[in-house]
Amino acid sequence: MRKYQQLALVIISLISVAVLIMYRNENSKLRYILEVVNFFGRSDAAALVRIENSTAFSHLTADFSTPLPMWTRLGSEFHAYAAFWHKNTFTAGGEVVTIVVGLRQAIVNFRCQLQFPGRITLLTGKFEFTREEQTDADGDFLAYRFLCKVTRDFGTPENVAFINATSKTEHFLPIRSARNTTLTHKSSLVACVDMVSSTLGGSSGKSLHIPDVDILQYFIHHQIVGIDEFIVYDRYHITNHIQELLYRHGIKISILPYNFPFTEATEAQNRPFLEMDCLLRARNEAKYAFLTTITEYFYPEISLKRSKILFKTLAASTDVFRFDVTTKTVCTEDGVRILAENHLYDPNAKTQHPFLIYRIDQRALDSPRMQDLDPHVAIVHRR
Repeated sequence: MRKYQQLALVIISLISVAVLIMYRNENSKLRYILEVVNFFGRSDAAALVRIENSTAFSHLTADFSTPLPMWTRLGSEFHAYAAFWHKNTFTAGGEVVTIVVGLRQAIVNFRCQLQFPGRITLLTGKFEFTREEQTDADGDFLAYRFLCKVTRDFGTPENVAFINATSKTEHFLPIRSARNTTLTHKSSLVACVDMVSSTLGGSSGKSLHIPDVDILQYFIHHQIVGIDEFIVYDRYHITNHIQELLYRHGIKISILPYNFPFTEATEAQNRPFLEMDCLLRARNEAKYAFLTTITEYFYPEISLKRSKILFKTLAASTDVFRFDVTTKTVCTEDGVRILAENHLYDPNAKTQHPFLIYRIDQRALDSPRMQDLDPHVAIVHRR
């Protein structure tokens, strides 16, 4: 009996030694992993909490530049700028709306397909198009909306392909889709800033330089009156230095490249493209938007952060999607750099376009109805 007890003790001892060796090996591996983790700076769970909080916060802030737009060739006669997904509300399916420019004499002859995540094959959609109204009837090009429609739900498409029916070539564009942003998280008013047309030299044909101080004054002014979100269409004026200065003032801007593919367009010719992109891009991120140049200063009666008078006025007309704001052309005085300190106006000045505040809605692109905004609520100073 005693022999069996000794044998059992030996076996238990061997098992204990083996477990101890395994424990030491695993402990060494764990210490190595912790050293690697600490090397990268994540020494405790607080870092993970910050990452989770940052991820959640990113869903509450507006994102206007993803995916980044650019003029993409759809053949020698057509170029596309950006594509947007619109899900049908009451029926299955939806449509992709793409902003396109084409030569005036070109024939629209395309097919379209959509690429959905998880699907290897592309889904064929129904191709349609609409021509946008042109203020310049003699221009060499036209603005279009290319539509690719589907009647079944396959999720949210990632890319749209336009196939030239003549050459059989495919051209892909990434699709911007709306996020599930609640009304409480939407920006109240976003400013879409046209810095492309603002630099055109008119009949001289030379691009005008915008001084840095004028750019900074514009954004700081609109931050003071209560606008926090800016979509900026620019070619080269917003430098890293200007971005750093704006960042120090807490001003957030989303810069979108805009290199027009054909001959340099005038302000009137650029406007349909920028208006479409502004309204489609701000959808589900903001309640209202306006398209402005760097020389137009928006003046609400009271700061938008202190009073909701402007938004209550806009919301009172539920069937109107465009509001015409009274504009005054300011006569700048020598030596007075701050626009707000110039008080003289030119009553005979003519404006190329009205200053409009848009209600962000799918119908805003097609609704011609316009309502004058009470000048006691807001006005615009134009230089």
